[in-house]
Amino acid sequence: MISDVETDADLSDHPIENIGITIPGLTRGANVPSSNWNIASKGKYSLSGSSDRGGYVYSSYTFKGKTSYTVSISNTGKNVIDIKCKNSSTTYISFSVKAGKSRTVTWNGIKSSTTWYAQFYNGNLINNSYSFTGTIK
Repeated sequence: MISDVETDADLSDHPIENIGITIPGLTRGANVPSSNWNIASKGKYSLSGSSDRGGYVYSSYTFKGKTSYTVSISNTGKNVIDIKCKNSSTTYISFSVKAGKSRTVTWNGIKSSTTWYAQFYNGNLINNSYSFTGTIK
């Protein structure tokens, strides 16, 4: 089951607690994360990131601990962002967030022991910078 809501971008009333995403022109990295954040025991994960040259950006952690997740992303940039919640073998959910908009997607049906990460992307050849904030819970 998937729940999906798009709104105007404004997650500013949600503090960014555990940011963790940074490289020159690219926040977080071009590598899949190896450390894990257990949502069940550590709680909500807040993130933000950006890239001034498009391409892939990954969450700082993989996630596990629940059978249902809510991913809220606010696109604070001027270009669309494509998001996938996935691991090396499976994409669990894929969605886009338009510039200046926020989107909240809830999905379930995953084992609590399964690890996954968030992948952010903009593949435009010219207008490809992007930035975002959000939460995973």
